[in-house]
Amino acid sequence: DLEGVRLADSRQPLGLRGGAQERTIGEIYDGFVAAGGEVLVCPHCAEAVGLRASDLRKGAKIGTFEQIAGAVLAADKVLDY
Repeated sequence: DLEGVRLADSRQPLGLRGGAQERTIGEIYDGFVAAGGEVLVCPHCAEAVGLRASDLRKGAKIGTFEQIAGAVLAADKVLDY
């Protein structure tokens, strides 16, 4: 989903809570990054929504197609939104 890249956009609010979720999506994101997680952003999707590297949240980077393909192929689980 093209809009998924907005999770990595520091200009977007991440205060959304889903259902009985106690933590916001921002708190979940920050916890993921604090635990060593890295967010690779699709360069094509970033360009489509006007997202630049300077707009990214901590822990996110605009990946190359090779980096994204390598991460997907090496992973035992992949979350794609």
